[in-house]
Amino acid sequence: MADPFGTIVGIIDLLDKAKKAYDKFKDAKDLPKAFGTISGQIDLATSIFKDVERSTGRSAQTDKIRGTVEQCKLDAEDLNAIYQEVHEHMHGSWRDRYKSYVASMTEGRKCKVETIWKRILDGVRLLADDFEIHKLDEIMNAIKDIEQLPNSLEESKEGSVHSTVHGNAVVSGVHNGNIGDVTMGNRYGGSHIENHGKPSDRFHKSSRERRP
Repeated sequence: MADPFGTIVGIIDLLDKAKKAYDKFKDAKDLPKAFGTISGQIDLATSIFKDVERSTGRSAQTDKIRGTVEQCKLDAEDLNAIYQEVHEHMHGSWRDRYKSYVASMTEGRKCKVETIWKRILDGVRLLADDFEIHKLDEIMNAIKDIEQLPNSLEESKEGSVHSTVHGNAVVSGVHNGNIGDVTMGNRYGGSHIENHGKPSDRFHKSSRERRP
């Protein structure tokens, strides 16, 4: 199994790349507000990931946080990939490329950037709680801002959305394979995610591996 603290270093790198990409495409025509709001919150998330990575006595937390960190890495990969797609096509078909990427994501993980980012913030909140990092108010305010964003894919037809309570977290889900808010797959156990049974490929492979 991968060391979750090494995985965190990779997450930080992915988020930094996404933020740098946004700085280059932030003036793209009709860019949804979600992209800028997310970019503005990346420093908060990376600061908490760094605090966790540098924490003392972290070996005792390795197994506890593994599921949370793995999910955050999958979401960070998708977030960065979408930001890179938009940057590459910022003067033309960026919206079509964004929609195409989301449509090609692994079944069960199809969602918009704001939902991807909210899942990362949910993971960051759990890590901050586990490691007693006193930034919970900032994280909750960031989550609230994300929840109030207009839909970044307004032309998409939403599926039937439901919510499932996992421990202290509420995760939205989507039916019919349409773009919406999806469940993370693993359940929250108290303040962390626990894996149960054999993990499904859709939650342990980057969505990009399933793209044409």
